[in-house]
Amino acid sequence: MFKQQIESEYTSSKVENVIQFNRSKKALLKGKDINYFCEHLITASPIVRKAFIDIYREYNEAFSKYVIANTENEYDYKYTRFGGTYRNIIVQIDINALPVEIFMGWSDMSQTEVTKYIKSRIFEVENNWAAYKAHGTPCKPERVTSYRDKTITMLDEIRESTGKKIVLLAVTDEKYLSILESEFGMEYCSHIFPEIACKEIGFDGVWGAREFIYHVEDKKDIDSFLFYVRTSNPPRKLRNPNEDIVHPILGISKYREILKRQSLTFNIDNPGWEKTDGRNINDSKKYMVDMGIAEILDSPDDIFLLRGKYGGMRIRAKPSTGSYGCYGHLSGFVDDKKFRYSLRKGIKEWGGGVVVQPEYEPPAVINSIDGKEYVYMDRVFCGILNGAEEYFGGQRIYVPKDSFEVKKRRLHIVDEAVLGEIE
Repeated sequence: MFKQQIESEYTSSKVENVIQFNRSKKALLKGKDINYFCEHLITASPIVRKAFIDIYREYNEAFSKYVIANTENEYDYKYTRFGGTYRNIIVQIDINALPVEIFMGWSDMSQTEVTKYIKSRIFEVENNWAAYKAHGTPCKPERVTSYRDKTITMLDEIRESTGKKIVLLAVTDEKYLSILESEFGMEYCSHIFPEIACKEIGFDGVWGAREFIYHVEDKKDIDSFLFYVRTSNPPRKLRNPNEDIVHPILGISKYREILKRQSLTFNIDNPGWEKTDGRNINDSKKYMVDMGIAEILDSPDDIFLLRGKYGGMRIRAKPSTGSYGCYGHLSGFVDDKKFRYSLRKGIKEWGGGVVVQPEYEPPAVINSIDGKEYVYMDRVFCGILNGAEEYFGGQRIYVPKDSFEVKKRRLHIVDEAVLGEIE
């Protein structure tokens, strides 16, 4: 029954129930309002929380070898070593939404079966934490979400144990402007005061490259800070992988060494490395292979190896490094000649290979108020508290089935999305 349940969910988008999206709360994302499903609260059972913690732990173990390969100096990522091993302080686990009976612990599945089931539904374990305000909005105004409470506690614990402030750092001007817009709705502001950043999202400041260089060269107090580093490439690079990007921090070995030493994130590459270099880990998905939730194609010649395993099944392919969101993703059937052509082209264009996995059809619900059909996914966060892996909570993301993004088989937070709280 367990195997049949998993296999059936690859092929059909089943309307499970009818719900009512009543008056919604608003949260800022990309300078716009996002709808929140008031009174919506899914409480994960202990068995599901443990499953996510175990998956988070497995992810950290799988990713460690890529961190080691990426290091250039002895003290790189030294503040991410907990108990002698590298651990990402927080991750976002995106999955095909869990049936409510599993989330609430009503099924008779064992711990091992639940963990295996959740793993089979993972789209990605994302280690570039973002959308801080939107993800922390509660289902009721008077509530403080589990996610917000635990992320703030996590940052406070790091500050207390190290005696350092924590700054959100964008390594390019484009990324800095993107953060100002997405987190604060400010398109033309050039600086965020530390007290505003701390109050809104928990950091002690938000910097671009100029602030970083100023504190290195002029104030000479850079050792007083740790950095949550946002290194994802700008959209123009994601649309054209051969596009050149100016790297005022990462392109200078002195600055890159400082940043790697004081980073809380595993995502700092040397821009001088070729895109096929195995040391690249920015937006890496190679860990998925180690976790057994995807496999990698290093060469266009590998495509035909998929036909025996995935014949007749829709699969999703994504660049193994350097891409986030749905940029560079391909969805189709390996028996389709056009899809195989696009896959070969993608492997050559991106370099470093692509990871492939079966693609689920998302579950769906009907909004009883307007009769609109929504498909949905779950986003769960896990992080480090008191030196150990912990479940943080998350969100269920509903998107209209007739939206442009869903029609393109891209399920994520968009303007039309309605978000519900998971604790």
